[in-house]
Amino acid sequence: MSSFSRKNVYGGEVFSNGMALKRVGEQIGRLSAQDILSKVTTPINTIEIKGLAEAITKQTEIIGELREELRAANSFLSKLKDYVIGGIIGAILGAIATILMR
Repeated sequence: MSSFSRKNVYGGEVFSNGMALKRVGEQIGRLSAQDILSKVTTPINTIEIKGLAEAITKQTEIIGELREELRAANSFLSKLKDYVIGGIIGAILGAIATILMR
């Protein structure tokens, strides 16, 4: 993972960049709604807190999926495909321009 900004650490959990994470062995896992609920110590409105915990869990999953998609979109093979298509279009346009200039 990249460096985090605005992070709060509670025990082994980290709340950072809109994500709720925990260390699971040697990997970083997402906190479930139940994990988040277990961290709340003040008995406020438990229905609201449960809804917020579920929303944070869903948001964490979505952020993880979007980061994976972004990583795939920025991969070398993805960029290579763009360069090849751009090269072919450039060659065709160059050939057309050469023919029209004669």
